Amino acid sequence: MLAVVNTADLCASLAELLDYPSAELTDKIRICREKLSSQHPEVSASIEEFLASVSELPQDVLEETYTRTFDMAPICVPYVTSYIYGQESFDRGKLMSGLAEAYSRIGFETGGELPDHIGLLLRFAPFLDQDELADLIQYCLREPVGEMVQSLQNANSPYAPLMRAIQLAVGAQSVQETDHD
Repeated sequence: MLAVVNTADLCASLAELLDYPSAELTDKIRICREKLSSQHPEVSASIEEFLASVSELPQDVLEETYTRTFDMAPICVPYVTSYIYGQESFDRGKLMSGLAEAYSRIGFETGGELPDHIGLLLRFAPFLDQDELADLIQYCLREPVGEMVQSLQNANSPYAPLMRAIQLAVGAQSVQETDHD
């Protein structure tokens, strides 16, 4: 069970870095890096790379980069169902409805965000039991995050190292599951 808690907490820590960049972003990145350095050095290394790519950017440039990356005509669509089902699919709506219901059951606040937003899913991870977390990672995160990494790398986005850190975090789940079988 400890491995799942670590993975879930790791996901939640990384989700904070996907928020719209505030003036405290570099401090948040440093805190996250410190927290992860001993248990997850490979994730910490990607976080360090992310810090290096954004720390020298002026706040307005960082905000514009974030918007260009994830919001307005995004380089990287942050909604996992668009990777799983495509933009127009009835199944996409069914999964989003199921996620919204799961959030509602435990009183998890979405802040008005669509239920399949990557940051929201990562924040939700600590509320799941081992099997639910494994399903979330297997069916909702692993492949979409891989595609997000590819999109961000192709665009030379400063957010590529952060998404690689997330990829490493959700990839770590399969190794931990194997260790416990």
